[in-house]
Amino acid sequence: MLSQLVHSLNTHFHLADLIAAKNHSDDFNYTRAGYIARRVRVLTFSFALLGILWIPVDLATLSGDYAFSITIARVVLAGALLVIGLSSFKLRSLNQNRVLLGLLLLALGGFYFYAQWVLGEAGRQGFAMGYSFLPFVYIAALTIFPLSLREGFVAGVLVLVWLVLAHLMRGGLMTTPALLDFWLISLLMMIALWAQASYLNLLLRLYRQATTDPLTGLFNRAMLMSNMELAISEAQPDEHFAILMFDLDYFKRINDTYGHMTGDEVLREFAKLVKAHLRPTDVVGRYGGEEFVALLRDVDEQQAQKMAERLRQACELHPIKTPGGETLNFTTSIGVTLSGPGNSIQSLLEKVDDLLYDAKHNGRNRVTFVSMAA
Repeated sequence: MLSQLVHSLNTHFHLADLIAAKNHSDDFNYTRAGYIARRVRVLTFSFALLGILWIPVDLATLSGDYAFSITIARVVLAGALLVIGLSSFKLRSLNQNRVLLGLLLLALGGFYFYAQWVLGEAGRQGFAMGYSFLPFVYIAALTIFPLSLREGFVAGVLVLVWLVLAHLMRGGLMTTPALLDFWLISLLMMIALWAQASYLNLLLRLYRQATTDPLTGLFNRAMLMSNMELAISEAQPDEHFAILMFDLDYFKRINDTYGHMTGDEVLREFAKLVKAHLRPTDVVGRYGGEEFVALLRDVDEQQAQKMAERLRQACELHPIKTPGGETLNFTTSIGVTLSGPGNSIQSLLEKVDDLLYDAKHNGRNRVTFVSMAA
């Protein structure tokens, strides 16, 4: 019963993708990194500006020694936040922006702890009481980030650590004020985690709709081309990669004989076979109609041909059932080429398209290979 519930939730909400980012594509990680960077900028510049603007209030409401120490801390915090915010313009990767978010929380948490240390008992009276609410403000601010549950939990813990240290400094963790603070911040953390995961789920759904073929779940043509261009641009000078182009044999005849629903099922089953046989680092998508293209990273001639032949054989040995209960076998023709220095994606696709034509012209259900590597 429990396993069925977990399976149902995972099917509808993709729980694995919400818990951690390890299964997210490089392109989605890059997109999400941009979202995180922009929100880091909003928070850093906002907190820096508001912190400076609050200095006159501190000078008017705190005694001289307190006001001076807190003012210096605000100026230092504003400088640190500006550095973090400006850095977000240059850092592009997801890990880099995770670090920026962590530094933001450490800077804000450090200011909170310092203020509690300076103010002591005075921090529980008048306007100074506002400093004790800062950890809750920080947790609330985290709701604007599209974070996985793991990332959100780590971010929450970074804030919680400063609250724990502050209560240890003030007399212990089992006092009534400490327990109330821990209860409230735990509640806020759960709300923040829900908001972050919901935001991430929305981004994932929009991303999938914009980048994947709805029938097969593979990349659509635009996203396929974008990812192949990215892979080629990031390749090392001595790194070779293979381009495979697949065409399902006699697909029009399948549609005409068994109907388009059966044709769609053939496309779905073929997509499953391709995903099952390729590596996570490879790029694959639907190129158009019954044609598919895959880019295999860091492979040699033998590996590329072996991968293509395995896929050809897998199709040949993977019949499907038609709505009428008949067994339908389908095959694929494959053109394969190995990249060389200076090859553009367009030249590779033109070459592999010619090879695919040769495979179909020479009897179908075969692999045709030519290397363009030097």
